[in-house]
Amino acid sequence: MTPEKKRKLRNIALLALLGLIGGTFAFQSFNQQAINDREGQNNEGAAGRIHDYYNRETENKDVFVENYGDEPLLVRIQLKEFLSKNGESIVIDAERENLESWTVWQPSARDIHRRNEDSPSHAFESYTDWTFGFSGEGVHEMSARNMAISGGAPYMPTFNHDRGDERTAAAGDALDYVEGGATHPGDGTEGYWRQHATFKNYDPEEAEEDRSPLFPGRAVEQDVQHTLLQERPPITMAVWEGLDEHEKIGRYWVVDEETGWAYWASYLQHGQATSYLIDQADMADAIKATPGSWFYAILVQGNMVSPTEDNINTFFEQGGDTARARDLVNRMGETNIPNFNGDIQPDESFFVEGVEYGYIGPHGGGHLVVPMQSIGRSNFGETTDYMSSNVRQTANAYYNSLPAQLQRRVLPVSYGSGRGIDEEELEHQLNSGDALDIEDYITRVDERGERTAFILSIVDILFYDGKRHRNTAEPPSLPDFWTRTTAGKDFGITQVYGWSVISDAPQWRKWEINEIRDVLPALMLSQIGEMQK
Repeated sequence: MTPEKKRKLRNIALLALLGLIGGTFAFQSFNQQAINDREGQNNEGAAGRIHDYYNRETENKDVFVENYGDEPLLVRIQLKEFLSKNGESIVIDAERENLESWTVWQPSARDIHRRNEDSPSHAFESYTDWTFGFSGEGVHEMSARNMAISGGAPYMPTFNHDRGDERTAAAGDALDYVEGGATHPGDGTEGYWRQHATFKNYDPEEAEEDRSPLFPGRAVEQDVQHTLLQERPPITMAVWEGLDEHEKIGRYWVVDEETGWAYWASYLQHGQATSYLIDQADMADAIKATPGSWFYAILVQGNMVSPTEDNINTFFEQGGDTARARDLVNRMGETNIPNFNGDIQPDESFFVEGVEYGYIGPHGGGHLVVPMQSIGRSNFGETTDYMSSNVRQTANAYYNSLPAQLQRRVLPVSYGSGRGIDEEELEHQLNSGDALDIEDYITRVDERGERTAFILSIVDILFYDGKRHRNTAEPPSLPDFWTRTTAGKDFGITQVYGWSVISDAPQWRKWEINEIRDVLPALMLSQIGEMQK
């Protein structure tokens, strides 16, 4: 190890912080800290940001991680506590100004809501009450604000994409340690951000060339996004060990009760945000009834690494290297492509090298699979023909980035009609009731076709082989004319429709359809691996 790396590791130890991404030590953030009236603190990696939303009055405290970079991240968080009554710490040798001396939170092996009785963490048991995961607190308020409570929690992505900036996304009464104040919009209450809301990180009265950011980062307008929908609330490693094998990788937090490290149980992909680790941090009546003064603080320290072998080894050199933690992390990188002959059912998902894929069902002579995250925005360019569009180039580039073992399962396809229709033609079809032949727009397995990823036509989305509707309670009242990706009149031929998996769509519709949204590719896989040539 070079002297420079050793120096950086010393800095990590002194600050009780760690943030790695990109290479073994490629991009690092050593001093991200956020403070609320109880000294909450957050740290994050160079291509990620830990969000800490805190409201003093309601005691809401939302802690989660956003990956705003372009590489997957292995993510873990450790929580430490400090409590003093009348100036004296309740834990011997713990000092308010010495973060290293604070007490690591360690849950009971079988009950994450209780602290381990044999650990120093148990001293805090009667004074605080944490709520883990997306608990549903504030659901009535969210519903009143037209929030999609059936999915993940709405949040405003970080505006700060400076990988060297150590400031956090601290909102409401949370204070960034470096900034000395909030670094992110919002009041810290549950449900502050609404579905479809936006925020301008600048004064709209200023001329565009004179705009400066209101909060650290870019002076731009952004849309609300949603955290990932948790598959289960946070659990301990002891509980995790008892899960079925196919459940041991997923969208949830796992806390190693031996070390206090909480691991996101799959790689966090670019553009994703974890579900909440903590949703509420209340003070119990016991501390509120204590005569005199008291001070309570939570320290959140996070490790984020690009999951290369060297990075993972360095990751564990910093602590938390237990057999179960290694087992969990190693599983994230395993390849597990199911056979579609009973091993997996439609609407279930599987992981390949830490990336989640959703199985839609049999389609066009193969089996339709989509990644559970988009691959970026694109448009048709100067054509309404799919075959010559740059959105097709985006899909091809995505295919070329796939692991070789997944590429070997991909079947060649033909697209049917590649023609898009503009919005005026679309509206005419709706108003007139005319219908194009849906058979012309189904993507099918074709040995003479392309072995690549592709963009689904709306017929692909709505129908199995053109015979029946997907997710049908009652058939939709739409003519069967919908085509592949379309151009729209408002932006000429540069407008594109994209599709995102959502849970709050109408019952008959598996997908949300938006204009100029992130592109979701699809893959046609063989039924079993041996069928692939």
